[in-house]
Parts: sequence; structure tokens; C-alpha cells
Amino acid sequence: ITYGKIIGTYNVTVAKPEISGIVISSTPYKTRYFKPFAKTNFEGEKLDFTGLSVVAQYNDGTTAVIPLDALTLPNAAIVTQTQKITVSYGGFTADYLIEAFDVLPSKLEVIEDSYKKNYALGDAFDPTGLQVKLTYNNGNFELLGADALTLDSTGFDANTADTYSIKVKYAGLVTSFDVIVGSVKSISIATNPHKLTYYSSEKKLITDGLSLNVTYDNGATKVVSTGFT
Repeated sequence: ITYGKIIGTYNVTVAKPEISGIVISSTPYKTRYFKPFAKTNFEGEKLDFTGLSVVAQYNDGTTAVIPLDALTLPNAAIVTQTQKITVSYGGFTADYLIEAFDVLPSKLEVIEDSYKKNYALGDAFDPTGLQVKLTYNNGNFELLGADALTLDSTGFDANTADTYSIKVKYAGLVTSFDVIVGSVKSISIATNPHKLTYYSSEKKLITDGLSLNVTYDNGATKVVSTGFT
């Protein structure tokens, strides 16, 4: 420095900025996890730090982003519970929250063409072959057969041509599918009766052995040997 044409000197020390703390500027992209679920062989989800950004604060007022590989992070283990995740750097720590959810049934869908849809008059409701897709909230799914489901067919009337809704219930979820009892569209002889020759004195028609091919307007077919006149 100078004063009155006189030059003087003194020493200064340039100190390296020291870290005073760390803050999380961006949490990882994934902070919601599903717990393991044995029924669908779902092993759970490992802790994922992708997208995490941590900033170091220094005593001179400056900041700097800390490389992810320079942070001390927990092991990327399977997440089983909601918890705070602690990251550390330079003797300082910061936390963020992750949530863990149970895997639960979320949707029922009847698989088309897995069940009998078209019925002839008089045919009882038959759930044989029915399959329903059960989707869970983590995206996993499984197929359920009729024996695992609660089916409500109380409105079904086999003797009245109409469309009927069958309710399907499982774990509090409900869906439905329609079945159709058809009307008679046409008939043809399937087998002739045993007696085809009559004398003029015989007044009663004997239909023993007679059977009919019956076609319904929903495409169902049936062979009947009673109920005709």
C-alpha cells in the first residue's frame, strides 16, 4: 500500500472455504416403493438414488453440487418400510423421506371368451372356464378361476330369453359380464321317432325316440327330446 509516496506492506492469508452444511436440492425421481409380496413372487424394489442432487454450502457463501459418487449413501437394499434416508458428506448430513406401500388388489377384468356367453332356454348358468385378471397396484397381475371368485347370478333365469349380468367379486372389488339366454329361431329333426307307421284306427301320435335340433337366436344349439307337441 502507499501513503504520501511511502510504500508499506503487510501479509494476508487466503483461506480455503470450509464446508458449513449440505442440503438436498432434488430428491431422487423415485421416492415411492412397493413392499415385497410373496403371492405374486414380487421381490420388492431396491432403493434408487437416480436423480438425487445434493449441494454443499461453504462459509464464504458459495455453493457447489456434490457428485453422487462422493456422497455416503445407504446400501441399495429392498425397501420394506416408510423411512428417512440420510446422506452425508464432509461430516454433515441431510435427509429425505421415502414411502413404502403394501401391494393390494386394484382391478378385476373378465377375460373375454373364457366363459359360456350364449345359453339355450333351460340351460343352467355354468361358470366353467371363467377366468378373471386380477391386477395389483404395483402392476403385477394373476389369473383367477371361478373357484376363487364369488359369483352372483341371482338374476339369471334360464327359462326366460334375455340378457343377464353376472357379478364377479373378489377382495372387495366388483366387475361383471353378460350372458344371453336365446329365443328359439329354428328346429330340425335330429332323430325320427321309433314309430313311423300307423293304422287308420290309431288316433294317438307316439313320439318316443323323437329328438329335435334347436337353434337359438344367440347362436346356441341344443338337442331336445322332450317339451315338444
